[in-house]
Amino acid sequence: MSVGALAVSAGFALRGAIRDAIGDVRGAAAISESDDGYRAHMSIGYVNAPGSATPIHDTVGLVSPEPAIVTVASASLIVLNRDDRIYRWHTRAEVALG
Repeated sequence: MSVGALAVSAGFALRGAIRDAIGDVRGAAAISESDDGYRAHMSIGYVNAPGSATPIHDTVGLVSPEPAIVTVASASLIVLNRDDRIYRWHTRAEVALG
């Protein structure tokens, strides 16, 4: 298994453990979204206006990323809202990992 695949697996395991804990404490109904179709990702940009994606696509295509090792020290439960065409969130709870 590659380092990248291992990292994604660890991310899914962590997410699953957190979802299970929420379900155990608050009940399954408290988990607001389905686990089906979840795709781990990291955003590098966000566009909220009409325009061509070509310049961004072409620039990102010039990058040759390498795997990175990341240590996750804590997990945060956030409240996410989208108001006035912008995402905003605040931390509801945080737990140390490890």
